[in-house]
Amino acid sequence: MFFARLSARKALGIPTGAAGGLTRAHTSFFAKEGDLRQFYAMEDVTLRILHNWKDEITNLVSYDDATRELVWQRPAAMSVKKNDRYFLENVFEELKAPGQWYLDDKNETVYYIPFEDEDMESTVLYAGGNERLLKIDGGSNVTFRGITFKNSAWSMPEEDQYGIEGMDSSQAAYGVYPCVLVTGRPDLPDWPGCLKRHGGHLYPGQAAPLHYPGQSYL
Repeated sequence: MFFARLSARKALGIPTGAAGGLTRAHTSFFAKEGDLRQFYAMEDVTLRILHNWKDEITNLVSYDDATRELVWQRPAAMSVKKNDRYFLENVFEELKAPGQWYLDDKNETVYYIPFEDEDMESTVLYAGGNERLLKIDGGSNVTFRGITFKNSAWSMPEEDQYGIEGMDSSQAAYGVYPCVLVTGRPDLPDWPGCLKRHGGHLYPGQAAPLHYPGQSYL
């Protein structure tokens, strides 16, 4: 993980006073010298910016070696400031340790470094296909017992905040697409003995992206 040292940023125009001035829809920053470099398939690299109460997540567009400007796709939901922390995920060049993996989206290829005692002939790798595993609309006295919900898919949330196309919500994650959705009822079902593993998003009211253990990151 690197600590960002930002000297300037590009911002898109948003209404004055929006979100109490905390949001400027930034789309780039200038990195500290020596922090970043060109990577294979830059558009597959995911940027995570940690600031205030928000965890920004977006894919990259480009990096300029001369100016050290890093440009990303989704306008930041909260203003990016000097000393905000950030790190990169899905970096091919950082695929070094057992258990790490890299997704080459363009070539539809997953690279994986097995553990020393792992037999790749019998190893099974799972990739989620459906973002939503279950939807409950209305009803009452619903109980699920001993069911494991796992391997759901995840995609970058798509929202348009303050009239800015693609900008994420600055809080609450209410636009996140949950793998289990419950609507039209005053209470949630009971889930005794149920588990949620390796999914894209948590349950309604707790919707948030999960970190992917083992993914190569910088």
